[in-house]
Amino acid sequence: MNIQKLAQPLSVALCVATLSACTTYSSYAAKSILTDSKGMTYYTFDKDTKGSGASACYGSCAATWPPASASASKGNGYSAITRKDGSKQLTFNGSPVYYFAGDSKAGEQKGDGIGSVWHIVKTTVKSPVSSPSTSYGYSY
Repeated sequence: MNIQKLAQPLSVALCVATLSACTTYSSYAAKSILTDSKGMTYYTFDKDTKGSGASACYGSCAATWPPASASASKGNGYSAITRKDGSKQLTFNGSPVYYFAGDSKAGEQKGDGIGSVWHIVKTTVKSPVSSPSTSYGYSY
């Protein structure tokens, strides 16, 4: 699964002139969109019950919102449910994952917000530096 960054890392430096000290705080400023290996956007459906192990999207719904097929690899929030037809559908953090038939190329997000019940799958990207570091110009 791929993550498309919506924001670049943000670094802020606070310097104390009298001590020649500089403290740097680093963090990411936004969430990221999850896609498949081809860059096609993943969506969730508000009518699905998170963690229930079931999808609420079948028939004409599934024709417009095809279920994302689950691969053998799981973990990092990914798992799978078994649909009524026996196929495996990918889940992320307990919610079934879908594609939108109206997205025809990588990176498109035309399905986001449709009917106020379809949403792109987002995840927070954590900064590699979670606490401030201070340097006084000395080598340790």
